[in-house]
Amino acid sequence: MIDMRAMLVKLRESMNRGFELIHRYIDALGARWGISGEAFGECLRGILEEEFGATYDGEEYVYGLYL
Repeated sequence: MIDMRAMLVKLRESMNRGFELIHRYIDALGARWGISGEAFGECLRGILEEEFGATYDGEEYVYGLYL
C-alpha cells in the first residue's frame, strides 16, 4: 500500500525546492537589471490582474485566478 503521508512530504519538499529556485532566478534578474523584488511583484501583479482577471488583497493573496 502506498504511504500517502510520505508521498505528500516528498511532494512538499519538491515544491519548496522549486519555489526556492524560482526565487533565486527572480533575484538574479533583479540584480542583472536593477529591479527590486517589490518592483517585480508590482509588474507580476499587473500581469495577473490584466491578463487573468485576478485581484490582489494587499496581503500577498491573489483571488479569482484559476489555473
